[in-house]
Amino acid sequence: MTNVNKFYKNLSPWIAFIGGIIVLVTSIIGTTFWIDSRISKYVKNRLEPYEHLIQGERLVNEYNYDEAIQPLEMAFSKFDLNELSKSMLYSLLKNYLSAISNSKNPTDYHSDFEKIKPYIEKHLLNAKIYHDKGLYYLRTSRLKEARDNLKLALDQYGNDERKAEGDVHWALAIVALAEGNETEAVNKTMAAMQSYGWIEEIDPESGTLLNNSLYEKLDSIYPKLSTNMASWRKMVRIKETKSREESDKSKSEQYEW
Repeated sequence: MTNVNKFYKNLSPWIAFIGGIIVLVTSIIGTTFWIDSRISKYVKNRLEPYEHLIQGERLVNEYNYDEAIQPLEMAFSKFDLNELSKSMLYSLLKNYLSAISNSKNPTDYHSDFEKIKPYIEKHLLNAKIYHDKGLYYLRTSRLKEARDNLKLALDQYGNDERKAEGDVHWALAIVALAEGNETEAVNKTMAAMQSYGWIEEIDPESGTLLNNSLYEKLDSIYPKLSTNMASWRKMVRIKETKSREESDKSKSEQYEW
C-alpha cells in the first residue's frame, strides 16, 4: 500500500498539469469559436445590406416594384449612408424611389418616400430622379409638385433619351388635362408622340386611358381627366391629321425638286 500511495503521490502533479492543459485548450477552443462567431456576425452584418440592395435592384429591373420596396427599405435602414460611395448611394436611392413611384399604390409608401426625400434632395438630383418624383406626385394628388419636377426632368434629359423624354411629355399632358388645360395637354401629347410615336397608355380608337397600373386610378383622383378626355382626343386627332398632311406635302415637294 505504501508503494501505491507513493505512486499516486508522484502522479498527482502530472494529473494537475494535464488537467490544466485540458482547461487551457478548452478555453482556447471556446475563445476561438467566440471570436469566429463574432467575425461571422460582423461579416454578415456588413454584407446583409448589400444583399438587400442587389435583391431590390433586381426586382426593380424585373418591374416587380412592390416586391422591391421591402429589401430596399432594409438596405436603406442597415447601411451607414455616410460611408457609402456616391455611386452606391445613387443606386440605392434611385431604385428605392423608382419602386415607390411605380408601385400599384404609391400612397401606401408615403412614409418611405418622406424618409428618402431629404437624402435625394441633398445628394443627387438628376433627370431620372426628377422624373420619378414627378410621377410620385402625379399619382398622389399633388399636381403642382408633379409639374415642377417633370419640367426639371425635361430640362435635364439629353437628346439621346427620347423614350424617357416622351414619358415626361406624356405625364405633363396628364397634368395639364387634370388641371383642365386642354391646349397644353394637346401640345404635350404631340411632343410625346414626336418622341416615340403613339402613346401606349392611350386606346387609339377611343382615346381613353388604358388599364395601365400607373394611370388606372387617376380618373378617380382627378375628375377633370375624364370630362376633358373626349375633346382632348378630338383636338389630338386634328393636330395629327394636320401634321401628317404637312409631312406628306413636304416629302412630295422634295421629290418634285
